[in-house]
Amino acid sequence: MEYITITNAAYLFIILGSIAAIALSIQQAKGASEDKNEIIRKQELKISELDSTLQEKIKFIERYISGGESYPELEVLSLPSTSSQPSKMFFQIANIFDLPIYDIHFELYDYDFIKSKKIKGEGNLVFIKPSDFEKSRILSSDITTLSPKVTKAGLLTIEVKECNFYAKFFTRNKVIIQKITVLNYKGIYFIAWELFDDNSKKSIIKKYSPNIPDNIKISLDMRLNNIPNELNIKFHE
Repeated sequence: MEYITITNAAYLFIILGSIAAIALSIQQAKGASEDKNEIIRKQELKISELDSTLQEKIKFIERYISGGESYPELEVLSLPSTSSQPSKMFFQIANIFDLPIYDIHFELYDYDFIKSKKIKGEGNLVFIKPSDFEKSRILSSDITTLSPKVTKAGLLTIEVKECNFYAKFFTRNKVIIQKITVLNYKGIYFIAWELFDDNSKKSIIKKYSPNIPDNIKISLDMRLNNIPNELNIKFHE
């Protein structure tokens, strides 16, 4: 309802602006000495410019209300180990865009656990027990609004290990899939993640750990490709 109300209000501004411009043209025409047709032409031009400006304002309002092309991203940071603490991974959600993101619900799954619990059935169908699927979900959260250029930290902290994750974000304007992989190479952990539009299944963005060697990047790409864009599993008791 909020979306409809604000959008209609914006259209009302256009109508009021047009009426005001027309009234102004009539008033000027009454007292002007120059040709009335020229006055009307100039005022029609002003009305057209006003309408174009207000249309742009309406588009901005609609984009602001819906979130436009903005989408959330689950960032994964690693902290090296110390003499007293093992290495940790920190999960945080970020909005890198200039518009807010609304009505976010996201879930993070341990894909390695899901893979280990899959049961293959007839017709290439893949099943999993509901209890195992619940165990695979390691994070679930709701965020009403994520403001522009904001990062929300403190979502999850776990010990660093070689692993794979599958995340899904539901927002007011779109659904996003994110695949995350962590690779242990000679005791050093490298992280990569890739985001997809759930509707088109097209890749939106892919990110890697900084200063990553090319051979590690290839390995991470292969690991990301082994995580499906859709889990496509059915429950089986």
